[in-house]
Amino acid sequence: MTALTVRAGERGRELTVRYSRRHALAFAAGAAATAATAATVSGARRALASAPHGGPSLAPTLDITTPATAGLDPAALDAAFAFIGARVAAGTVPGAVALVARNGHIAAWRAYGQIDRRGGAMRPDAIFDLESISKVVATAPAVMLLAERSVLDLDAPVARYLPAFAARGKAAITIRDMLRYSAGLDVDVTFQDTSTPRASASQVVRAWALMLRQVPVAPPRSQVLYSDLTYRTLGHLIETVTGERLDRFVRRSLWAPLGLNSTSYFPTVPAAPLLERVAGTRYSALRRRVLRGEMADEQDWWLGGIVGCDSVFSDAYDLAVFNQMMLNGGAYGGVRLLRPETVAAMTRDQTPRVAPQRRDYLDGLLLTPKGYGWELSVDPRKSPGGAGFGRVAFGKSGGAGTFMWLDPRRQLMAIYLTNYGEPQPFTGAGWDKLVADIAPFHFFDLVASATA
Repeated sequence: MTALTVRAGERGRELTVRYSRRHALAFAAGAAATAATAATVSGARRALASAPHGGPSLAPTLDITTPATAGLDPAALDAAFAFIGARVAAGTVPGAVALVARNGHIAAWRAYGQIDRRGGAMRPDAIFDLESISKVVATAPAVMLLAERSVLDLDAPVARYLPAFAARGKAAITIRDMLRYSAGLDVDVTFQDTSTPRASASQVVRAWALMLRQVPVAPPRSQVLYSDLTYRTLGHLIETVTGERLDRFVRRSLWAPLGLNSTSYFPTVPAAPLLERVAGTRYSALRRRVLRGEMADEQDWWLGGIVGCDSVFSDAYDLAVFNQMMLNGGAYGGVRLLRPETVAAMTRDQTPRVAPQRRDYLDGLLLTPKGYGWELSVDPRKSPGGAGFGRVAFGKSGGAGTFMWLDPRRQLMAIYLTNYGEPQPFTGAGWDKLVADIAPFHFFDLVASATA
């Protein structure tokens, strides 16, 4: 265990917590138990489930050290974190946790403000509703893993695996189109029946029938249109081809090998003491309560809370481990999760024919070039990632106020998690206000300046 001094609370008071440097080892026994209780699948799917993750790669793992050891200027890094402290002290953001690492070294990891708008100090190991960051820590890598194992063909029509998807002009849409947000599907579709708090089995069936029969709003490969409907469908596809529920497949195949023991879907509110670590976000008028341990998106909570477009919860350390795996080209310690060429494909521009369109921050999210799941720094204007990380950087935003950005050239990552809460309603103006209030672009630019 490592003694780590962090700053927590509205006034930046210091406290010392104990946190394992290599808590990935805690999952060594749990992985076997998870596999033993997995849903029954075909022999081919069982072979997939038990497939090895490669031989020892001896890839860098994270440790906790000083900014100087990590190759960062201490004063500049303090200025970056002071900026977050000021946002919290001003009441713009209720609470936040941020982590910066470079060259495999965690240089700073601090907590500010309240873990819940009703009170309680934020803690460095707080667990946040990641919303759309789920796309890159669960759905996209799961699809790529299945492609590596020849279970999926990225250039095959989605309808090969989900026949009902072919309806209404979607027969030519490929899995690759879906991964890079160029399938032409709308941002989302309304399927929730608000007369019931959670969907019944028959309502889930009807909701999926409605989603799979949607008419595209643009021809495939003609433009980028960021879409929860697209990634929710990819999650459904994963469940179909593996015979497992999405959370179980992702846990066994992605998170357990990396030891991500604070990363999970919460289809129901977790019990104490885990709930004490979960950051509360906002009041839901529909659910008539403050959301803590419940995902913010109303439709996906109603659908069951396990979907491909959002619904993952995690803490800063687990995200740092996942991001280090990405910076390492798909490996972490002795585990190879993805091939280097897979990681390279996921994080480069997969939509080069699309011209960036930026009028506001929502356009920056919806309409600009993308990788497989990831947002890119091809044009820093109106990007939550700012300009300092450079044009080869990539990152992801979460709709409840969570952000992370990575620069592979400098082996640099910055994670900025808040409990701001999803804008209500989720409009261009609402998203612009969230980004302006949290100002992740300013934090990331300050972090980048610490490498100079």
